[in-house]
Amino acid sequence: MSNKDLMNEDFSEAEKEIAENGTDTWYKITLNNPNFSKDKIWHMLVCMCITFVTFLFGMSFGYAALGFGIAILAGFGKELYDKYVKKTKFDWGDIVADLIGSFGGIILATIVLICK
Repeated sequence: MSNKDLMNEDFSEAEKEIAENGTDTWYKITLNNPNFSKDKIWHMLVCMCITFVTFLFGMSFGYAALGFGIAILAGFGKELYDKYVKKTKFDWGDIVADLIGSFGGIILATIVLICK
């Protein structure tokens, strides 16, 4: 089955493929999927760092929340830049990646507070 076929399938069919063939198919669906690019990983990492570094300034959940807000605003700003300056599309998948990364920063902050 080709990558193109995998991307056009119903997701439940793709899940069956994963169960039968293991992680190679998972790679084809995620990392080799144009909708799940290295750009999404960068979005997650940058937003996680923004959230966590802001938290480190005050070592409280308030600072973590502030970092979360800054990260999401930065993500929206980047997407608006892409749409209006670079003349590409506004990618909601990037916003989802920003949210995931920001939540990851909150989780890191929580771990630091618990271990403190």
